[in-house]
Amino acid sequence: MTDRGATADEYAMFALLFDTGRAQELDRFLGDTLQPLLDYDARRSTRLVATLSAYFTHSGNLTRTAGALHVHLNTLLKRLDRAGSILGPDWREPDRALQLQVALRLHDLRGQLDRP
Repeated sequence: MTDRGATADEYAMFALLFDTGRAQELDRFLGDTLQPLLDYDARRSTRLVATLSAYFTHSGNLTRTAGALHVHLNTLLKRLDRAGSILGPDWREPDRALQLQVALRLHDLRGQLDRP
């Protein structure tokens, strides 16, 4: 098992978002941003949330993203197209992409906190 500890400096921006007094705002932000993808993944047993997370982690590099997900490039492109049909055509625009990146990262951090 690896140490999953981190310093406060490392996640200062995210710490503000995890303020217990603002939990409802965070829940609303995550829901508004990711819920359509989460619902689709749950209904269809797909991995669109993981796909977008990997896509942004690899700065939109399709080859590296496909490699990280262990899928063929065509599979990745189909997933990204499906995500676009759910999120709307503007999901790659800078402001929307930043919103998605932050939401995906926060969703991932919450998932890490929920694990034993």
